[in-house]
Amino acid sequence: MFFLLLGFAPLLGVQEIAASAESEACGKEIDLIDKQIIKLEQQKKIHQDLARKYQKQGDEWKYHSGSIHDAYAYWGRAAEERKKAIDFQNQVDVLLERRSRIIQFYPELYKPAP
Repeated sequence: MFFLLLGFAPLLGVQEIAASAESEACGKEIDLIDKQIIKLEQQKKIHQDLARKYQKQGDEWKYHSGSIHDAYAYWGRAAEERKKAIDFQNQVDVLLERRSRIIQFYPELYKPAP
């Protein structure tokens, strides 16, 4: 029995090295995901700000041009910007889900999301 264990001992070391390398790769992937989330959140904020700006311009149409057509144009732009912000949030949600799955398998890699 002892001789059998000696035969498998080198394999156990290889498995530990492979697991360590895999864990390290997952840690790097989490870092990349965090960077992508930060970029996407910045883009989302830009579109949210634009949506608010266009919404306000549309709401104040009486004071700017007096044309209801301008108001509808601004409201349309605001809706487009909100849609873009929602698309960015959906991308963030996908990345957060992926990050969460990695952490389920490697809890030692946990750190708060950005």
